[in-house]
Amino acid sequence: MYYGSYIKVGVHGYPQDEPIVKMGYRSRILVSIENINSPSGNILNGKEYEFFMPYIPTSQARYMSDIDIHDTIKVYDGTSLKDTTFIQ
Repeated sequence: MYYGSYIKVGVHGYPQDEPIVKMGYRSRILVSIENINSPSGNILNGKEYEFFMPYIPTSQARYMSDIDIHDTIKVYDGTSLKDTTFIQ
């Protein structure tokens, strides 16, 4: 069991390749994929990916300050960096 962050990434348009999400050296775990449909529900507009980024094992976290995450999330489409967000 780990403490970590859930991250949702929306990919609009075609093709909907799974994005690459990085936070430091941590690897992501794909939790779910959902379609993003038009308001009528007839047209596929993209996909929303939900990832879990493990941070620290629960056995190593003795204090709340141990699970504070200060890092940068980077989202890639293949090799191209698409977005960067700093978590503090």
